[in-house]
Amino acid sequence: MRLEDDPAYSLVAQYANGEVVKYGLGAIQSNDEAAQTTTHVIDHFIESIQNDTEPLIDGAEGKKSLAIILGALESVKTKRIFSLEK
Repeated sequence: MRLEDDPAYSLVAQYANGEVVKYGLGAIQSNDEAAQTTTHVIDHFIESIQNDTEPLIDGAEGKKSLAIILGALESVKTKRIFSLEK
């Protein structure tokens, strides 16, 4: 996977069989001024702590997402396919 490596597509996925799929995802969240949008994920997480309820996205799912993002960033950095372990 490559993130923000292609000028026309935000995400490019290259599969082991050689298939390449390109996705235009729109703007990526950043800390730049006016780049943040409200997804309410953080708001919901805080509410789940305050109300002692299960969050929509738990730690295990968050960890999986982080692994994918870090793998994609490593792939961009090294210009190599980064394989995630199951």
